Amino acid sequence: MWDNIGFGTVFKHSNQYCCPNDGRIALLDCHWAGKVDYADNTCGGSEVTLLTDERGNSYGGCIWCRQRTLCCTSNTEAYQTESCDVDLCDLNQTACDNDDVGEIKAHLNHLEVRAALPGQPRPKTIQLAKLLGTAIYKGKELTLTSRPYWPGLKSLKGDGSETLVIKGGYSLLKDACSSTALKFIPAASLPTKGFQMEHLREINMIEKFVHSLLTGIKYSGDSMTNTFDPLAIVAGWNKAYDVTLPRIGFIVKDAPLFTEPLTPNDRFFETIGSYAYREGVSFLPDSLNLLKRTLMMGNSPLGTINNFKCLVDQVANKGDEVIMKKVTGSIQGTIGVFNYLNDAALHVSFVAAGKTLTREMGYADNYIPELKGILAAWKEWEPDYYAEVVSRASGWFTDRTRLIMQRFPNSGTLKNPAIMKFVYDTTLLAAQRDRIKSPLAD
Repeated sequence: MWDNIGFGTVFKHSNQYCCPNDGRIALLDCHWAGKVDYADNTCGGSEVTLLTDERGNSYGGCIWCRQRTLCCTSNTEAYQTESCDVDLCDLNQTACDNDDVGEIKAHLNHLEVRAALPGQPRPKTIQLAKLLGTAIYKGKELTLTSRPYWPGLKSLKGDGSETLVIKGGYSLLKDACSSTALKFIPAASLPTKGFQMEHLREINMIEKFVHSLLTGIKYSGDSMTNTFDPLAIVAGWNKAYDVTLPRIGFIVKDAPLFTEPLTPNDRFFETIGSYAYREGVSFLPDSLNLLKRTLMMGNSPLGTINNFKCLVDQVANKGDEVIMKKVTGSIQGTIGVFNYLNDAALHVSFVAAGKTLTREMGYADNYIPELKGILAAWKEWEPDYYAEVVSRASGWFTDRTRLIMQRFPNSGTLKNPAIMKFVYDTTLLAAQRDRIKSPLAD
């Protein structure tokens, strides 16, 4: 604390405090509390304590070793200007460089991952003996192969682009940390870098469904009502249809290596988003896409609770504003992801692609004997999947926002305006928890 001629104000009458003049002032109506004998030196319930001093703005010191208190009112408008325009991809750059790499982490002990370029088919092999924990299935395996798609903004053009319901993408409306509203960006206005083609239903979702078909356990951990012999799934999943089915999407001539989808595997993945069919895709900033993928996999943004505590400790102990913005940004983005999935305009695309996928489950049910019952299994499984995703995301969101507010009670935040912004933004975001809801909800 210094006055305007450079002397330490603690030794002078009329202490002053300074705020930067390149933005909104964080504190208003500052005044010294404590009169006469300075016994009553407590700030009001809506005020914050900026400083305590034995002299305050008086010439003499307080008696009985008492102190005066500098009380201020928070300028909440200034807090709302805190920007969360940070790149969460810094925490996992690989996941943002490759549209799919973040989807391969779950069940790594069950999946054999083979390298593939972004947008290219990605084979993943499930070893039944490992997954089911019995040697009965030793040597038995099931390979899932995603369908190719054009990564990035290339999917806005070419054969199959006619199937796009939403010709453009979404991003957060404002950089302000407490803002979770979205804005639509028409295709012509999308930035040439930093946006990814985004599958509304994650590619990984089909893998999780197969996992449940093989184990008889839903994503939530409950038992499936419709169960299968694992060997029947292996036999039927990649079996070619012996009937002619309706084309999915458009004829593709601009991808030399394109092959028609002829099996249940191919047709299921085709509906997620491909060269030929893009009804269920949109475009998101890579950082927000990474966050969506993480949440849809049932994982916690920024890692375990202990990892999160370490990040919050860096904010508390070092005042690290970059980490603070990443923490707040992950909370903000969580609400943003579910606002995105439940956006009224985008929901048309989500529903249409969902009907196409359900129709494909019906074809497999009717024409692949080994997969008889898969339609009922899908109708049972999909609502459970989204309910569990919402449950995990809500749990993460509630636990982390509560942790922040417990870590920074009022008495511990008063001398650091940056942390005051952090807590203020977290409080505003915590009040939006009810926006974390399933896109299947009516």
